[in-house]
Amino acid sequence: MRQKKNLSFIFVDYQEDGEKIEIIEESKPIPIEHISWDCLSIEAQGYGVIQKVASLTVNPKQSKKDFYRGFLAAYNKYMNKEATKHEKFSKRFIKDLNSINW
Repeated sequence: MRQKKNLSFIFVDYQEDGEKIEIIEESKPIPIEHISWDCLSIEAQGYGVIQKVASLTVNPKQSKKDFYRGFLAAYNKYMNKEATKHEKFSKRFIKDLNSINW
């Protein structure tokens, strides 16, 4: 029988004071499928990284299927944002693609 794998996140609020880090609050492990995409975003770091961008929203009734639907929508948004960023960057070097006559 194949063993089922689960992924949970622990969220930690902390405050830095020089080299000292003070933990203000931390959550218990939360199954990833219970975390709402209302508080998550995929941001640019390599292929993207999931980050908490708003107050934590947990929905214990949300299924893994619903979580991954949200993931696909967030990843599509991330890819569109990255494409726009790369297009703007490339236009700094090639003003008019029609000017290249290869």
